[in-house]
Amino acid sequence: MHCSGTMRSIAEIAGLLQQPAQIVKVLVGDLLDCDALELANPVSFAREIVDKELLEALLEGLQKL
Repeated sequence: MHCSGTMRSIAEIAGLLQQPAQIVKVLVGDLLDCDALELANPVSFAREIVDKELLEALLEGLQKL
């Protein structure tokens, strides 16, 4: 599957499958209901990938605007 071992958004999955996002949302919902798919916690994932230096550079760039 396109998502095996990787977190992906509904939009990414829809793009990979070349299907409308609404269709993919229904499919993902059905897969979640039958425990065939695991929903990742985006908050905990975001904490793992946050790079303080990157955020500081982003803030600095925004302040220059």
